[in-house]
Amino acid sequence: MSGLAPAESCLGWDSKRCTSAIRKAGKEACWPKAIELLATLPEADPALNVIAYNATISACGVGNQWRQALNVVRAMQENYIQPNVFTYNAAISACEKGGEWQRALELLSLMQEAKIHPEIITCSAVISACAKGG
Repeated sequence: MSGLAPAESCLGWDSKRCTSAIRKAGKEACWPKAIELLATLPEADPALNVIAYNATISACGVGNQWRQALNVVRAMQENYIQPNVFTYNAAISACEKGGEWQRALELLSLMQEAKIHPEIITCSAVISACAKGG
């Protein structure tokens, strides 16, 4: 955790600063720190919160933690924050890295139910997950 202090949290920060710290944790493959920071995210503009959740899901994917990525997606929905195409791309990518092709297909189905159109990135990740898993 080179650039992040062990007790760092988003308390007293604005959402942009917190999201930036979450992204940094993801780049450093420190998914637990990203989750810890997300837990202290101040309520703000829902668009900023989506970005913070997506960054956390991506951090979990970088850390090969597909279960944690899916937990963050669930938490996002429980907090009434609408997932977007980037959310699903990050979660599908995390599943792909873990060889969880069934979960990748489930996410694609949920995405379509939510009327969110898959992108090339989405389809590539699902195909890759299927190739790795079965």
